[in-house]
Amino acid sequence: MTKVKAGYCAFGCGKKKSPGKRLCEAHLKSEREKLRDYRKRRKAQGICWRCPNPARPGGMLCEEHRTEVREAEAEQRAQVKKEEKRAAAVEKRKIKATQAS
Repeated sequence: MTKVKAGYCAFGCGKKKSPGKRLCEAHLKSEREKLRDYRKRRKAQGICWRCPNPARPGGMLCEEHRTEVREAEAEQRAQVKKEEKRAAAVEKRKIKATQAS
């Protein structure tokens, strides 16, 4: 059994990993800081943080990746709306069932 599977940080520091994560708190923090710095540097250079294309003016992503993000967000909103509609229909059936009895 590896240390990661045994519940230890994937960096091999010997610390217990955070619940639901692969890293300990210290390494999670350092990885977040590295990613934040990377994105800040790329934005300052005017480069998309996902690819080497130029970012949109004032943005962090190129047009292609911004479109990708927007489509994913729209899909997620549609899924939430669908689930809410389904839950409302189930609730409506429960109310009808209790009124009928």
